[in-house]
Amino acid sequence: MQARDLDGDPTATEAWYDTALNLLWLDAPLTTSRTWDNAKGWAAGLDVGGETGWRLPVVTDIYALGCDVGVRGTACGYYPATPNSELAHLWYVTLGNSPNCSPEAGTCPFAPDLPPTSSMTNTGPFQ
Repeated sequence: MQARDLDGDPTATEAWYDTALNLLWLDAPLTTSRTWDNAKGWAAGLDVGGETGWRLPVVTDIYALGCDVGVRGTACGYYPATPNSELAHLWYVTLGNSPNCSPEAGTCPFAPDLPPTSSMTNTGPFQ
């Protein structure tokens, strides 16, 4: 991850260039909840220091039945496949976090006893 200052203000970093995925992650704190369509429109309309063309991260669903949180290697759930999800790649590969459950041990499907930050060890430069 390489810091990118988009507005010329040397006191803050607005984005991070991911050399592995060849993309720019915007460091934009969530200020309000949005629907998927609203979030796509918000991202598409961003202009940060003249940088435009923003989008939400890509996830390619590779599991024939759709998202199954209990199956290892799907594009979603507790242990997504990193080649198919930009967010999973950022979380597991770039930042080096481990999953907060083990599909092999049967601890993933609907594990309400796991705190949501149980695998949030490395957050990198993000809030």
